[in-house]
Amino acid sequence: MQSSMADDEELLLSEIVTNGLVHGDSDVYVYVRKYPERLRVEVRDSDPHPAAAVTVPREEDQAEGGRGLVIVSALASAWGNSPSGRGKTVWFELPTPSPH
Repeated sequence: MQSSMADDEELLLSEIVTNGLVHGDSDVYVYVRKYPERLRVEVRDSDPHPAAAVTVPREEDQAEGGRGLVIVSALASAWGNSPSGRGKTVWFELPTPSPH
């Protein structure tokens, strides 16, 4: 179970860092916060435009990009973005596994 969560964390982090680098055209800053019941990952970039999950049109199914935030939306327990200085912060949360 923990391996699956680590895989999800890695995939989601990769998606939002890539979005920040490509669409934000800036350096990105990654912050990880662990709470008792969840893990929150934030990525800040210099692009002030809000991030949005966009469904890729059927004719573009073979495109290499355009699905990042759709993946984040599908796998994260919560996600969003907010203005941050001159840019924005995109974040996601995953529940932390309960100890047995």
